[in-house]
Amino acid sequence: MFYINIGAAPDNAKAQVEIFEKRGMKFDVVQSIDISEFNYSGYVQQMKDADIEYVQMIGSDSTAVRLAQTMQQQGFEPVVFMNDPSVYKPDFVSAGGSAVEGTVVFTSVVPFEETASNDEMGLYTAWLQQVKPGAEPTFFGAYAWSATRLVVETAIALGGTLDRASLTAAVAKVDDWTANGLHAPQRVGTKRVGECNRFIELRNGTWVPVGGTKYRCSGTTLLR
Repeated sequence: MFYINIGAAPDNAKAQVEIFEKRGMKFDVVQSIDISEFNYSGYVQQMKDADIEYVQMIGSDSTAVRLAQTMQQQGFEPVVFMNDPSVYKPDFVSAGGSAVEGTVVFTSVVPFEETASNDEMGLYTAWLQQVKPGAEPTFFGAYAWSATRLVVETAIALGGTLDRASLTAAVAKVDDWTANGLHAPQRVGTKRVGECNRFIELRNGTWVPVGGTKYRCSGTTLLR
């Protein structure tokens, strides 16, 4: 587990390691990388020495590209190179080239490659082009669209009783929110992380499903 030593990345990485180890995984390397570090050779050698098979990176798409390129340069190819949806964007593919082939991403949002078969994703991407022609849809943009839909639908339902208190109370009752199938169910009211994800893999420059197109829901694990 590598993570950029800035923002929420350290907390996310440490929490994920703890959760995954409770579920049977073992991390031989848990290593922070300073944002100013540009030479990743030592980190890759560390993985080679430990015979690492699964590599996960928490950071920006540019740092994930740098790690992938260094692994390629040193002839190190793990069985799995896992990333979160922050790398699920055209810049990652174009900048990484052959080095990022085979990258796996976990996501709780319908992949943009499947827009034609998902009405809500089609609506989001269509409106995105209206307000900013040429803009690329993103994982975080999809959730921004979802959050806006939730607020608007809740406000309309409240009608004349709408105020800050009633809106907050109504949202607190929302469970299994999917924004019309845009993403996996989210437990908005209880503020618990959604427990469903699916996986996509970069093959020949295109993101394709891994293990089917259905979400895998495995519950949540409490931290100590």
